[in-house]
Amino acid sequence: MTSPLAFVDVESTGLDAERHQVWEVALILRSDTTPAGTKFDHESDTEYTWQLPVDLARADPQALTVGRFYERAIQAKTSIERPFTDDPHPAEFANLFARLTHGAHLVGAVPSFDDKFLSRLLRHNGACPGWHHRLVDVESMAMVALGLPRPQSLSDSAIALGFDLARYERHTAMGDARL
Repeated sequence: MTSPLAFVDVESTGLDAERHQVWEVALILRSDTTPAGTKFDHESDTEYTWQLPVDLARADPQALTVGRFYERAIQAKTSIERPFTDDPHPAEFANLFARLTHGAHLVGAVPSFDDKFLSRLLRHNGACPGWHHRLVDVESMAMVALGLPRPQSLSDSAIALGFDLARYERHTAMGDARL
């Protein structure tokens, strides 16, 4: 039996996991029940997305711009009349995410970035990351498939592999996890 694949992406308030926070998380779980040597059935993938409250005092304005925080974040649209209650408390998220990804291989574009931010978030909220220690980097895999001397960005890799980027909402956690 193989480990399930967990396609992940996070949107954060910056690039430094010690200073910045995750505000959006996407997870696509692919079952480990597909027989070896057969194609995965994408119809059986299970998708999750969350937005978490963050403290913007130490946020990088450029990171907020890239992820379109003020356009997309529930937190940015809250008011006294409509408080931020649409998604779980960070501790609830941490426990659920830890359970969903236990034993799975994290897959993504530079998954070490997601691993670092998610590990910190889970541990800060009383949960233990239990995903597999072998991370799967799609940019490195594309580099090999394309015969390139070094990895390219997710967008450049996808274009070189014939993906239509217009089908994916870029710089959103779910859009990048799907890509």
